[in-house]
Amino acid sequence: MTGNSELRKLLRDHVALGCLEDSDPVRLVLDCRDRANLHGHKLRLDPEAMVPDLAQVPRQNEIGLWNLAWDNAIRSVDACAYPYSVSSDRNFHGVTHFINFRCSFNATSFGCTASAIRNWGTLPPEF
Repeated sequence: MTGNSELRKLLRDHVALGCLEDSDPVRLVLDCRDRANLHGHKLRLDPEAMVPDLAQVPRQNEIGLWNLAWDNAIRSVDACAYPYSVSSDRNFHGVTHFINFRCSFNATSFGCTASAIRNWGTLPPEF
């Protein structure tokens, strides 16, 4: 499949969520987008980074002004290498979703309620 030009185009355009070409390195960062299918503005978290209050992190609106916040705005996620968690209330309170898989997806169950987020990197919590 890696020799398929149509598949390469889908991968390049980020339409095929959760797929990497064989030669692509695994991304260590956590990228959140404010639109489905990895479109829109991006919030990037490096490994072991966290944002306890997404209401304090500005994002652009449609005309490029920074007057919106990332609170309750995550619509798609690109996370390949490390687990991450999102919480419905700031400071990691409320309902927390721990995601421990290696792919990208549209955040349907938690994106509209995410108020805190953490890229666990190589230090996942013990359960």
